[in-house]
Amino acid sequence: MTIAVAKPFVLHVDDDPDDLRSWEREVSAQGRVELRVFHPDDVTEDVLRRASLVIVDFKLEHWPNRANAESLTLKPANGLALLSVLQEAAYELDKESPRAFALYTAVVTDVARGLVPQPYIIARAHSLEWVFNKNATN
Repeated sequence: MTIAVAKPFVLHVDDDPDDLRSWEREVSAQGRVELRVFHPDDVTEDVLRRASLVIVDFKLEHWPNRANAESLTLKPANGLALLSVLQEAAYELDKESPRAFALYTAVVTDVARGLVPQPYIIARAHSLEWVFNKNATN
C-alpha cells in the first residue's frame, strides 16, 4: 500500500519576487518541494494556509502599499515584523498544522541586534526556526 504524501510547500515573501524566479523554477523542478515567491501584497490566506515553511526577506524596500498606508500599525518595518504578522495569521487560519518560519537576510549583524551573529541564536531571539544569510557561500 502506497500513501501519497503532498510535497512540502515553501512560501518565500520578497519585495522583488521577479529577482527570485530562476531560483523558484530550479527548486520546484527538483520535485521535492514546491517553492513559490510572492510579493507581500500578493500573499493570501490560502497561500499561507498551504505553507509548510514561510521565508521572508528582511529588507522590504519596494512595497508602495505599505508606504502609503495611513496607519502605523499597517506598516511592518521589515521582514521580522512581517514574519510576526504571518505567524499569528497562520495560527488563526489553522491551529493544527505546524509551520516553520525563517528570515532571509544579507544583514545578519543588523538582525542580531547586539547578539552573537549566529543563525540559531538570532532565530531563537526572534521566535523563528532559522535565519538564512544571503551572503553565505555554503
